Amino acid sequence: MQKIKIRGVELNVTELNRGAPETLVMIHGMFTNMSVFYLKIAPILACKYHVILYDLRSHGLSEWVDEGYTLHSMTEDMVAVMDTLGITKAHLVGYSFGGLISINSVLKYPERIGKLAIIEAPNPNDDKIWEMMDQQGLGYLDNGIAKDSRSTNIIPGLRQKAKGQKLYEHLFLNPKIKSEIMSNHDFMKNKAIDNIEHRTLLLYGNNSECLDAGKMLNERITESIFETCDGDHNIPVQQPKWISEKLA
Repeated sequence: MQKIKIRGVELNVTELNRGAPETLVMIHGMFTNMSVFYLKIAPILACKYHVILYDLRSHGLSEWVDEGYTLHSMTEDMVAVMDTLGITKAHLVGYSFGGLISINSVLKYPERIGKLAIIEAPNPNDDKIWEMMDQQGLGYLDNGIAKDSRSTNIIPGLRQKAKGQKLYEHLFLNPKIKSEIMSNHDFMKNKAIDNIEHRTLLLYGNNSECLDAGKMLNERITESIFETCDGDHNIPVQQPKWISEKLA
């Protein structure tokens, strides 16, 4: 792992198999970090690709900052990581919010992106997501952790819960940051998504709250393949072997 300074923020970055001919950048989602890929998925992909993983700003071991959470800014972060590491073109794998970053990246920098793999990208226009967060506050995180532990058989420790609560407070109880995150609300209304020509793999869980978003993307992206497996929104943890096989 290494720390690199991009756009005024220090991000935690890991590279695997640097000498491979093709590069794959993996982008995690909100309230997680690169470990969602690093432990069981990235090592398999590194047999073929130069794999780059990084923690989003304020996630994992990256620097905590109070701005830069629009999809535009997060996309610029990703491209800056590529530039700093000397990567001209890469395939993208994005999970959850990272999937939205990946889609936005191919819209803004189509020549820099090869193939796309979108895992469980949500539709941020679903008001129920934002309403649930507003109504339940920190209880949303607690319930989410409990749900994740039931669906993945991983029981979070007190330290993990404390870190999660601190991150939730930083991202969603800070009015400025929350405003930036919610500015992504209408992203799926972008008609340019219909014009994406890149080969795109859409991977979703059969019981996921985001399943309809995946079906919608499959209808809109011409060169897309839509596949599902048993699981919910947490399929990188629940089905790492299946995901690795689909991505390899």
